[in-house]
Amino acid sequence: MDKYAYIQLVRRDGSTGDASCYCKTEVLTKQVNAQAEEFIDFMPFNDPIHFKNGETEYLVKVELNSVEPNADAKKDDEKEKDTSVDKSKDGEEPEEEKLMFQLLLENPTPAGVTISSQNICHIEIVADDEEVDQ
Repeated sequence: MDKYAYIQLVRRDGSTGDASCYCKTEVLTKQVNAQAEEFIDFMPFNDPIHFKNGETEYLVKVELNSVEPNADAKKDDEKEKDTSVDKSKDGEEPEEEKLMFQLLLENPTPAGVTISSQNICHIEIVADDEEVDQ
């Protein structure tokens, strides 16, 4: 079972010469309820990315820590809550909250290399089918 988030970076508008940028994970702002936490839900990724002459793609691999997002925190929350289970209108349990974090690209080099305004990727942590079946 793979416990990673894979993010494909694409170099556009040419591939001549070496180019690099800094790539890092960040937690979302505190205003977001579904905020994943570093070291609990995912391991931070803070590394330079290097594209060699002619390379146009790079795969970033971010390690995810738990089968169920924020599993330990959810266990603590469940202890504090009433033991009754909320049911939706249809008699089904409410959908699990999905946790999110982001990947940021910045500081391109050499001079003249730019990063598009779409330099942030939001990543949502969800259980895969195998984990749900277990």
